[in-house]
Parts: sequence; C-alpha cells; structure tokens
Amino acid sequence: RIILHTSTSDVNCFLESPILQKHGISVHNRNTAITLFVDPYNFSTANIGSIKKFCNDNYADLFFNLFTSDFNRNKRIYKDKIDQLQLAKDSSIEELVDSIIKELKHTRNIKYCFDYKFMTSTNVELYRIVFATPHKKGLEKIKEVLWKIFDSNAYKNSRQETRGQLSLFDEDEIKESNKSYYAEEARNLL
Repeated sequence: RIILHTSTSDVNCFLESPILQKHGISVHNRNTAITLFVDPYNFSTANIGSIKKFCNDNYADLFFNLFTSDFNRNKRIYKDKIDQLQLAKDSSIEELVDSIIKELKHTRNIKYCFDYKFMTSTNVELYRIVFATPHKKGLEKIKEVLWKIFDSNAYKNSRQETRGQLSLFDEDEIKESNKSYYAEEARNLL
C-alpha cells in the first residue's frame, strides 16, 4: 500500500499537523517509509525544532533545501534563528550546516547525514540539500544517485544563464498538484 501526500502549505504548519495519522499511518511503525522534502521560502522560515521533532517521532528520510546564500546575506536579520542554533553572529555556512546536522543527529531516528552544494554560474554557493536518514542504505543510495547525476562532482555548478527559480517539477505536474490540493481544500470547506 502506497500513500503519497504532497503539500504546498507552510512547512511549520504541516509538521505540526496530524497529517500522517489522518491517513492511518502509524508514526512509530518501522515498516512505514516516509520521505520529507522541506523547501522553505528562505532561511528563517523553517523551524529546525519542528523538523527535528518530526524526525524524532517518525522513521523518515529528510531532504532539506537549506538556502545558504540567504543565510549569508541576511545574518543580522536572522539573529534569533542564529541564536536558536547556538551559532556566533559571524558564523560561516559550514558552521551553520554542521550545527543543523548535529541537531538532526540528536534525534532518535536519524543516524546518517550528508549535504550537497549547489553553486551559481559565478561559483557562489546558493543552497545545499541536507539529506538525513535513519539507515546506512539511504546514505549509500543518495550518494550513488548524486554522483551519477552530477558526474562525480563534489558540488553542482549551474551553467544556466537564465534568471528565475528552477523547479523540480514541470508545469503540468505543478498544475495537477494544485488541482488536487485545492480540490481537497474545497471539500474540507464544504
């Protein structure tokens, strides 16, 4: 039995909602495979505590799109968030990533973490995908896939000259997802 749930809601609201129980999924069942992909609007919007609690309560693989260039650019604005992670105000991206990985590894389920850099065409780090998993096999698989897709490079450098946000999904997939999401929202309102 496969249940696929996608949500475009705020990550913090989603993580605090009982969505899994709504679908009859036991969060402590080791036979349940959950993949959580967190892609926040900016560095400050994702609550690391909520992500950590989700990973502690659920046997899940996590893909966390960490917007490192936003962190670097807006450090003084994100003082509270930086304090929560117990970082110095002049912390580097490496210290930020290490802190987040350390937090994730302090959960009951996460045992392995890996991060992968994505750079701009001018060789400036834009973001990282932080991958966290409870099982060694998950770490082996993500590394295998990244090495294959990105030709064994230690990071992905975008050669794309166009501006704008890249998408994991094509336009038709987004339209279909939106139809499904808004149809469910409409049903809930009725």
